[in-house]
Amino acid sequence: MNIKKIKTTAVIPAFNEASRIKDVINKTKKFVDEIIVVNDCSTDKTSEVAKSTGVTVIDLPYNRGAGFATRTGCDKAIENNTDLIVTLDADGQHCAEDIPNLVNKIIVGKHDIIFGYRIRTKSMPFIKKVGNRLLIFISYILFGIKLKDALTGFHLFTSEAYPKIRWKSEKYEFILEYVYNVYKNKLNYTEVKIKTIYVNKTHGMEIKDGLKAIRLLFQWRFNIEKKH
Repeated sequence: MNIKKIKTTAVIPAFNEASRIKDVINKTKKFVDEIIVVNDCSTDKTSEVAKSTGVTVIDLPYNRGAGFATRTGCDKAIENNTDLIVTLDADGQHCAEDIPNLVNKIIVGKHDIIFGYRIRTKSMPFIKKVGNRLLIFISYILFGIKLKDALTGFHLFTSEAYPKIRWKSEKYEFILEYVYNVYKNKLNYTEVKIKTIYVNKTHGMEIKDGLKAIRLLFQWRFNIEKKH
């Protein structure tokens, strides 16, 4: 793959982020060739604000969840013949300036997928620290995949690897399905440190989502054992 001809597409799932989405798009534009925003049936002006920036916007007719929205955007990126897909949250907690580091790492290391990991700081909510550590531990015990951040929404992967990474989960637990798919398909992965930014928000992964993710991790492990 010729680095000068690589096309990178950013997929940004968004739900009620009208106040933040424009800034996220403008910062991301500097580091990618295409941006696809998937508006998950927001009740505010997320769609209108995103469209005003000139990027591709997909409006879902019903609220389907972060997993469904992200998958929809990635499918569209593949249709548009992208080479690399980077996923970012629409609330501004991911720093677009980190994208070149991920791109360089995936090219030089010939990886299938890069996980962006955050350094735990005092600004990280306590419940997220506990939940993250628990999910990291369970992921390692069940699949032997050791991550520093199990809840990151900042990923970069190749178009060739996407069919093997492509998840079925529609809600926030899709982030843990990355772990399962990486293990199941023996994908080459690594992590890159990203900036830690936390914002006040009323939605995101909650305790019930974490519990569902734990149940699914065990279910996925059981499914693998059942096939052997």
